[in-house]
Amino acid sequence: MLDRDDLKLLRELLEENRKATVEESNRYMDILYEAKIEPQFRLLAEGHETLLQTLTPKSRVEELADEVGFLKTVVASLSKELNELKKAM
Repeated sequence: MLDRDDLKLLRELLEENRKATVEESNRYMDILYEAKIEPQFRLLAEGHETLLQTLTPKSRVEELADEVGFLKTVVASLSKELNELKKAM
């Protein structure tokens, strides 16, 4: 049967093994992050930057919406006048 010293030694060995496993897992995760994840984040950031550079500013979109609304009003008014002139002929 195992005595206290044997159990203590066994416990220490198990703890050392656990620590080694954790350290190995951490090294693997670091390598995985550097090799796979970080490059993907870099590509994602570059794509995001490209999108931000090509997007039309919100203020310009609002200006264009106002202009379109004004032009619709003008076209409707001119169409009405044209129809009235056609009737008068």
